[in-house]
Amino acid sequence: MEPVRVVWLVLGAVLLAACGGSTTDGGVAGSVANTDWALEGVSPDDRHLVVSTLFGGVASGCTRFEGWEVTESDDVVEIDARLWQRRAPSGCTDEGVVELLQVDLGQPLGDRQLVGCGEDDCEATIADAGRLTVGQVVAENDAVAVADGSGLDVYSATGDVVADGPRAISGSVYTIGDDAMVINETSGSAVAVGLASGEEIWRTTGWIAAASEEAVYVCRGQDSDGFAAVDATTGEDLWTTDTACELLVVHDDVLTIVAHDPNVDGGHRLVVVDAASGEVISDEVLLDGYDDRVTGFEGAIAVGSNTVVTGPQANLVVLSQDGTELARQPRGLGFPLGESEGVAILGAHDRTLGYDVAEHAELWTLDGDPFSTISVVDGSVWSLDRGNGAVSRVDPRSGQVLWTTPIGATSSFDATTNRGTAYILTTQALIAVDNANGELLWSEHRPYRAG
Repeated sequence: MEPVRVVWLVLGAVLLAACGGSTTDGGVAGSVANTDWALEGVSPDDRHLVVSTLFGGVASGCTRFEGWEVTESDDVVEIDARLWQRRAPSGCTDEGVVELLQVDLGQPLGDRQLVGCGEDDCEATIADAGRLTVGQVVAENDAVAVADGSGLDVYSATGDVVADGPRAISGSVYTIGDDAMVINETSGSAVAVGLASGEEIWRTTGWIAAASEEAVYVCRGQDSDGFAAVDATTGEDLWTTDTACELLVVHDDVLTIVAHDPNVDGGHRLVVVDAASGEVISDEVLLDGYDDRVTGFEGAIAVGSNTVVTGPQANLVVLSQDGTELARQPRGLGFPLGESEGVAILGAHDRTLGYDVAEHAELWTLDGDPFSTISVVDGSVWSLDRGNGAVSRVDPRSGQVLWTTPIGATSSFDATTNRGTAYILTTQALIAVDNANGELLWSEHRPYRAG
């Protein structure tokens, strides 16, 4: 029998007691004991795990994370999250601090029991996890890039690491041309980098609102007012405007902007801007359909030449390219996630829905959290089954599954497609599959890294 393997992972403190003995912290009585954790992901080869635990935080005055202990044997993998807790918790605050741990096993988890989460079946906690959100994967030509809060990694189309760096990313990533992408650094700079190299091409100030092949649109004003069109090749300003840039949709010749109007109850401004010059073509009030609501339109997307604007607490409105209202759905259907084949994919808190924009009809629904289990990119729709550790490609018009492929357990995912290959990002891997049939092409382990 293989000997028991024990790994101690301590974050800033030594574990004070094996089973929760009494301790003091600056004269305050408390004790150290195990606390619950949740499984966030398992790599496809079953050799790597990532787990998370949630606690009040040091500033709360009542809890302090002490560290992790991992014990591995032939039959069991036990993970303990150790937490110091104040004995008399009066006056405490709940900060909701998350601690994550990357676990690299000596042998695959296999049929061994995973214990220590506080539940009978620790692997089942993947369905209730979601504290670790994956970044974004983009692909063009022969390069695949993964961007998240810990950095930017570039892979070849066959899965080899080409470049990596600590460049921390905030917000969405957009491809510009065939060999570049534009990202937001956490400092507030919009930066264009080579897709195959990760090297910087240009940078400018502002937060990216949208991008096209010719221009990147960045917000520069206060409270989302004022933005600039930046040349996608050089980074030089093409034009600037004081127009709001909250919900911005790019069409061929015009930009459609839906901005909150504080002077109109339940109202927004619908602004149409000439994409070449930045000049305002029209500016009208657009009501969200819910008077006395503090929330309204929360997202807008292009579906063909139309714009769909909606939100869970707003009407769904279909607009023509020039801003003419074509249809209105009086019931809030969800947040727009993307489009495919003339279908707007909408997500509410517990379901995903396909809406035919031309026919103004609901086509299908899927149960589950859409914001961590649905990805819509380049006309493809993918759905994650957390419990079974699999991703399915979904037909956008029928909602039927086209294929399903195992990817390992993960609490969230992202996907993109390029040249017929789907690249699927999980909390523990980057996986390439044939987007026509789901056949596995390759898989590379990606360990969790602190941002």
